[in-house]
Amino acid sequence: RAELESKKSAPAAVFSLFAEASEALTVEMNGLVELVQEYVGSIVTTTGGTMSDEQQQFVTTVINRSAKSQRLMGDLRDFANIARPDGLAREPINLIALLTDVVAAVQQSADDRGIMFVADLPADLPECIGDEARLRQMFTVTLTHAIRFTPENGDVKLSVTLREGAQ
Repeated sequence: RAELESKKSAPAAVFSLFAEASEALTVEMNGLVELVQEYVGSIVTTTGGTMSDEQQQFVTTVINRSAKSQRLMGDLRDFANIARPDGLAREPINLIALLTDVVAAVQQSADDRGIMFVADLPADLPECIGDEARLRQMFTVTLTHAIRFTPENGDVKLSVTLREGAQ
C-alpha cells in the first residue's frame, strides 16, 4: 500500500519541484534583467546618449534578449501553475468582469504593436463555475500570444457567445 501511495504522489512531487524551480528561475531572471537594465542605463548616461552603431546594436540586442527571456520564464511559470495536479477550484465566476479585466491588461500590448484588438462580450453572459485564477491565466496567455504572433497592424478579436440551451 505504501508503494501505491508513493506512486500516486510522485507526479505531484514532480510538478511541485517543477513549479518551485520555475518560480526560482523567474525570480533570478528578473533580478538579472534589472541588473542588465541598470548597466545599459549607465552606458547610455556615460556616453551622454551618443553611442556608436555597434554600441546601439549591442544595447538593443541585450534589451530584446532580456525581454524574451523574461517572457519565456513567465510562460514556464504559467505552465507550472496550469499543470498543477492539485485540482481546480469550483467557484462562481463573473465571466464578463474576468474577461473585461483580461482585455484591459493586454490592450496596451496590442496598441503598442498597432494591432486592432476587439472584444465582443455580451452583457448578458451568465456566471459560470470554474477556477477563476486558472481561467484568467489561460485567457491572458492566449490573448498575449495572439497579440505577440499577429503581424504588426493586424487584427485580433475575442468573441464570446452563449450556445443555445447551455446553462
